[in-house]
Amino acid sequence: MPQIDEFTRGRIVGMLEAGMTIAAVARRIHCDRKTVRRWWNRYEQDGSHERKAGSGRPRKTSAAQDHKLVLQTKRNRFTATRVLHMVWRQVCGVNVSVRTAYRRLLTAKLRSRRPLLRIPLGPQHRRARINWSNERLQWEDEWKKVLFSDESRFCRDFNDGRVRVRRQPKERFSEVCIMEHDRYGSGSVMMWGGISWTSKTLMVRINGTLTAQRYVEEIVEPVVVPYLQECPVTDVFQQDNARPHSAALTQQALQRNNIEVLPWPARSPDLSPIEHVWDIIGRKINDHEKYPLPPATLDVLEHRIRTEWHCIDQQEVRNLISSMPRRLIECTRKRGGHTRY
Repeated sequence: MPQIDEFTRGRIVGMLEAGMTIAAVARRIHCDRKTVRRWWNRYEQDGSHERKAGSGRPRKTSAAQDHKLVLQTKRNRFTATRVLHMVWRQVCGVNVSVRTAYRRLLTAKLRSRRPLLRIPLGPQHRRARINWSNERLQWEDEWKKVLFSDESRFCRDFNDGRVRVRRQPKERFSEVCIMEHDRYGSGSVMMWGGISWTSKTLMVRINGTLTAQRYVEEIVEPVVVPYLQECPVTDVFQQDNARPHSAALTQQALQRNNIEVLPWPARSPDLSPIEHVWDIIGRKINDHEKYPLPPATLDVLEHRIRTEWHCIDQQEVRNLISSMPRRLIECTRKRGGHTRY
């Protein structure tokens, strides 16, 4: 809480001496009654309303110098604290340690964190995203008719940085504090799936490279077409612009089966709700409480993925699909830039 200035302290004493109550004075100067009572007691004891000098070591930097460090950091978000400290000392002439600069940044709530990774967006991508969003800003029930689909790759041994270990200073190389991780990887599986307002599709494991012909023969004709035919509520198919999806062979197969495809802007995974489903599955299969040991084989990994896919509640899927209007509004507000989704 900011300190009360000398003028306000004088007003407190004057109003109390004039006969006003502590509560009335607190309301008049918009502060807590305890603060008014504290200054009045000090005035009665010492006969003065001046603040006593603090007992701690005086600060080596002024508020203006701290503000320059904050501005310098905001202009160079990815610069290390040591580099910011060196520039700060040269520009402001302050003689402080790196630790002091670090504390000043913490006070300004500029804590060092992992950056959020996103796909690069060029001007043409941003224009396409905002145009696509503007055309569908009024959609509400229309999203309930869309089958959202995508592929995702899951690794058998993958450390995403979420896991932390609590250890003492000299326990870095202790066996109980080490997480084993194969540097060169240990295999992965690619899975395809689709979600809609009513249900989820079957999952398809994709072995090897996915081509347009394989996409049609293994996914479109055996899974997508029957699903859309059996589900009258869902009649629009969504897919991204990957080469197997946009190939002429795939487009011919979709037209041959009278499947309406939702146009999709390039580099826009944040606009698709199924991406959050993959993230949910990824976190669950890497939950060390539920699965203490990593999958021994790719078949075990696939079984875990399918299990978590079926365990996802349909209401959770509906909540994700219901977020589509909010995604489009934010995309428009960000002028086609990255959204928080």
